[in-house]
Amino acid sequence: LLYTLLAVIGFVFFDRAGVVIYYLPIINTLFALGTVLILRKLCLEYGVGKIPASLAAIFLAFVPVTAFWAASGMDTSLNTMLEMSSVLTVFMAGKCESAPRKILTALSTLVLLLVMTRPDGFLLPLCVTAFLGISKGKWKAAMAVLIPLLICTVILASWRYWYYGQPLPNTVYVRVAGSLTERLIAGYGNW
Repeated sequence: LLYTLLAVIGFVFFDRAGVVIYYLPIINTLFALGTVLILRKLCLEYGVGKIPASLAAIFLAFVPVTAFWAASGMDTSLNTMLEMSSVLTVFMAGKCESAPRKILTALSTLVLLLVMTRPDGFLLPLCVTAFLGISKGKWKAAMAVLIPLLICTVILASWRYWYYGQPLPNTVYVRVAGSLTERLIAGYGNW
């Protein structure tokens, strides 16, 4: 949903072909660049030296899949940037004795953006909640993730149900063919 809303902005400046050929690769490249810079910052926060942190970022920048993400019209580079930002923010929250309001606000905002980006966007925030609460004992920070996660997920699922008639977008159901039993048997057979 979020990526679609960002793509719609391109129609202000370009026609349909221009959005696909110019606008989406440009914003995807910016998201990929953001991911690279956030990876470097995460490495530095983790205690890796400047040179290894820069090398990790350069490696990510030159991995062919990063270029593919940027060239595609898909939400992968946006989602990766948001997930990397979440990991960095959680790391910073975990380092503090009591997470500052600025970090909690950033975590809450990232949760909302992740949930709005993809149907599976709730998974990382759910893991973050468990990590902060159970592993680190930082229940205030965990609630700063869990409450917006629940609110946004319920609102978005309700809207999807109202709009699509189902709690997930139609594209999810189109990719899933057959009953659960048939899919499990087919999956086990392919394994």
